[in-house]
Amino acid sequence: MEYFSYIKSLHIIFVITWFAGLFYIPRLFIYFIEASSKPSPNKKILMDQFIIMMNRLWFIITWPSSVLAILFGFWMVLLVPSWLLENWMIAKLGFVFLLIIYHLKTHFILKELNSGIIKYSSNFMRIWNEVTSVILVSIVFLVVLKNNVSWLKLTIGLIIFIGSLFILINSISGVAGQLTKNIVFNDLSNYWYLFLAVIIGGQIGNFLNLKIFPTKILALVTSGLVLFVAIRMAYKLFI
Repeated sequence: MEYFSYIKSLHIIFVITWFAGLFYIPRLFIYFIEASSKPSPNKKILMDQFIIMMNRLWFIITWPSSVLAILFGFWMVLLVPSWLLENWMIAKLGFVFLLIIYHLKTHFILKELNSGIIKYSSNFMRIWNEVTSVILVSIVFLVVLKNNVSWLKLTIGLIIFIGSLFILINSISGVAGQLTKNIVFNDLSNYWYLFLAVIIGGQIGNFLNLKIFPTKILALVTSGLVLFVAIRMAYKLFI
């Protein structure tokens, strides 16, 4: 078991590079989709460049990292099979399964874009980009807290709470983007469902946090989310 730490280190390294690819590829999708509406010759130049960037990121970094991360993770479970009896591990594997589905769906979106097929808007891809964030934060809290808190309650609370926050951020950034482009206020009606989701999700998240989570856990989750959201918002505003 002396080499267990090396396997764990490699697993963490490739998880980081995997998520790095998953975080950045939707941004390239957004740039590609927005470039498709530009006049020629800028349209062709930009789209060709983004195609090269997307394929290099996906097939050179993201795909190899995903395979190696799963491989080393599976290796650790073989060395410590008792983990499969732990609730936190079962929940984590559930999120890993969702992450794989997300990865495969993203792969199919890339395949369509390579063929010149654009089915989704840039606003949709901004929301799609946040799915990875929800999965990442949920997995980290599950692994760190383990069985110190009800994994089911924590998972549900995190999904609702984080999802509401990210939807709110995207709603605000979307509205700000429309206003800066001098679009009439009637176009803002396209975002009504996002604000509705924020209100409903926020109320559910507020109930779960107040009625279920201990104060220390709530403070920890809130402080982590505030920092994470601040970084994400700064990225969206200034990059």
